[in-house]
Amino acid sequence: MVEAANHDLDVFSMAAYKKLNISVAYARSEDCFPEGSLILVRTLEGDIETVVSPNIYLMIGPLGEVYPIRADKHKLSYVSTEIPFDDKRLAYAPTIRNRLTGEVRELLPISRPCVASGNVTVFVKCLDNYTKVFTAWNPDGYMHGEPGDYLVVRSDDHNDVYIARRDIFDITYAPI
Repeated sequence: MVEAANHDLDVFSMAAYKKLNISVAYARSEDCFPEGSLILVRTLEGDIETVVSPNIYLMIGPLGEVYPIRADKHKLSYVSTEIPFDDKRLAYAPTIRNRLTGEVRELLPISRPCVASGNVTVFVKCLDNYTKVFTAWNPDGYMHGEPGDYLVVRSDDHNDVYIARRDIFDITYAPI
């Protein structure tokens, strides 16, 4: 179990990686529901609740996985591109849900393509055990990882700890 806001991980003993410049997409949360709405984001590693604000973007990864990211981290980590997001890889259309009304919104119609800027590196460790990570952005919920998945820590924010499923990690990151 890892509490992102208060952990004792030795990140400097972990391998360093960077995100590859593959086409992904994002949507601003405020383009989905009114500001202040509580939304449920179904990530592959667990459900995350967050509040709609200009500071919250919703990333759509290469396999359609969805996760929230703060606007300032998005601007540091990604650049807009004209390369269209390849939605043919998706098993289903990514959505989010308004927790109060139950309304569901598809993200692809309002998403914009982007690629990793190359400005951020991460420290990673392959998991040997089933692991829960209580993230800094959702301390009441958790992401879960299985052996073979990866524990990831941003190099510019050691409290930004999350799980990356192995198949997604393999197509998204490269060693430095």
